[in-house]
Amino acid sequence: MKTRTLIESIKSRAFYLMLCVTMAVAFSACSEEVLEEDIVGKYYNNNDDGLTDIIISKSGSLFNFTCEYIDNSNVDSSEDTPEYYKWSGTFSNYQGDNILNNNGDIIGDISFRKAGSEITVKFTAKTQRKGTYTASKGGDYAEYIPSRSIDLQDSLSIKSDTIKSDTIKTGKLE
Repeated sequence: MKTRTLIESIKSRAFYLMLCVTMAVAFSACSEEVLEEDIVGKYYNNNDDGLTDIIISKSGSLFNFTCEYIDNSNVDSSEDTPEYYKWSGTFSNYQGDNILNNNGDIIGDISFRKAGSEITVKFTAKTQRKGTYTASKGGDYAEYIPSRSIDLQDSLSIKSDTIKSDTIKTGKLE
């Protein structure tokens, strides 16, 4: 009789252990690790209060950061103009860091989250219009916003077109 309760106890504990392991694996799969090469690009968010555009590029060991926010919350008619805010700076740790302006002052904090093919950046401003601004790239936004690599290729083709146009001889049209 004691052997039977001991076996049932072991079975129930093994079941709970397997359940905990399964839940831990499921939770870790929901939040993917953001890699350094993933964060470069243009992020976008448009909601009722405003429009957020964040651009991140890499220069050496630093990341360049620009956030533009257009505040539409006080615009009631076509005669009203929205307020415009812009933050620019650099940061070095892509897993979360302070953003520093040209003077070395902290203008805000940045963090990233990845879910599937979508990456979301969260910028908490400490100057100008204080608050938290989020924007995303990839996922549902992938077809609307070109990635940085596409922009770079476009710039290169435009540059080569410009060079070609310099060699075209112009003549008098009749």
